[in-house]
Amino acid sequence: MNASEDMTKEVTDWAIKNENVRAVILTSTRANPNVTLDALSDYDIVLVVTDPHPFLTSDKWMKAFGVFMVKHPDHEMVIYSDGSRIDFAVKSVEELLEDLAEENLRTTYDKSNEAPHIHILSDC
Repeated sequence: MNASEDMTKEVTDWAIKNENVRAVILTSTRANPNVTLDALSDYDIVLVVTDPHPFLTSDKWMKAFGVFMVKHPDHEMVIYSDGSRIDFAVKSVEELLEDLAEENLRTTYDKSNEAPHIHILSDC
């Protein structure tokens, strides 16, 4: 399995090149530096996007991170051939502000500085 920062960096580097992606937010256990990770620790990544439609209607964008070993048919959860598991959520900026205000988050990339308050939450 990839080291946390390697997969996070891979997704962040991809997002920088994608105009539709406004921010990448790592949530859950991998966002918390005080948690000990194990072999089952997955990546919970929120993509904050201008237009969610292309991400919700095709899985081609997820192939940028590796070869699928398993892809959940009903949502954006993938296990890649290297063992990395990413559970993606795709949100508009408005949805992010409504749905994730109380999560433990760490912003890894914010193209337009639209989620500055999230940096404060990441200290939880």
